[in-house]
Amino acid sequence: AIIARINNDGIMPVKQGLQTAIICASSIGLGASVGRYGPAVHLGATLGSGFAQLLQLGRVNTVTFLGCGVASAIATSFNTPIAAVIFAHEAIIGHYSLRAFAPITIAAVTGNLVAKFHGRNFDGFQNLTEFRELLPEQYPMFALVGLISAIFALFYMRSLVSVGKWVRESRIPQWLRPALAGLAIGIVAIWLPNLLGLVEETTTQVIQDQGVEYTLKLLSLLILFKIASTALCLGTGMHGGVFGPALCFGAMVGAAFALLVDASQYQIFALAGMGACISSVVGAPISTILIVFELNQNYSVATAVMVAVIV
Repeated sequence: AIIARINNDGIMPVKQGLQTAIICASSIGLGASVGRYGPAVHLGATLGSGFAQLLQLGRVNTVTFLGCGVASAIATSFNTPIAAVIFAHEAIIGHYSLRAFAPITIAAVTGNLVAKFHGRNFDGFQNLTEFRELLPEQYPMFALVGLISAIFALFYMRSLVSVGKWVRESRIPQWLRPALAGLAIGIVAIWLPNLLGLVEETTTQVIQDQGVEYTLKLLSLLILFKIASTALCLGTGMHGGVFGPALCFGAMVGAAFALLVDASQYQIFALAGMGACISSVVGAPISTILIVFELNQNYSVATAVMVAVIV
């Protein structure tokens, strides 16, 4: 979507976009360790661009429709219409435009209402324990969480590129690559089933667990294997997003840090680590802060996430 906005006047090939959505659904449904939010954004952008092409709206309006599709997809996925509007401007359009603001806002609110009507609510951060007010001396710890999360995010992104390059240079037939990746991940998933498929359930469990079942050892294993399995899936040709896995292992990084340093603020550390990782990967810090805030509506969490995300 970003490349289409920069190089192609917002025009995206509709047929290819729909085919990609089907392949993504197949990959995720069969257990690939990839995210679904990237595919949702891609599909939304494709449909928005497709409508603009159908109506022959010209370059400026085509880019706006591209942003409308993205905003609707984010609002539908996360139940966060405000963050969706900001994300469309921050990550896709690349600037804040008064001309585009109204239609993108309408698209985000409409997508959110349609999702609610059909019973789709992202409730992964509901039913968290009551957060205590943060003390001033705790904020440096959240800055440290941001720094550590950024290191893992960089390792994650470089792993995606490196594995993809290695696979392309290998002599393994293209049709065989996804099968070998699926076999390898399936074997590891016998002991770590949390690696498979969608990440919302695992992420929610980690945040709500308070270190009971998800011990420091288990979290460390899951972080490393989640990064490796996602790099292997995408590098071998499976389709999916990078946002969901970053959301998952970011929460694990924050949770592991809390178990080492201050378990009394376990959930806030987990949310801060999650926010820092996804903002590093996606490059949209304001949207990330708003997504986390809209999902839990707690100012203590919001300020902690802000510090981690900016670092």
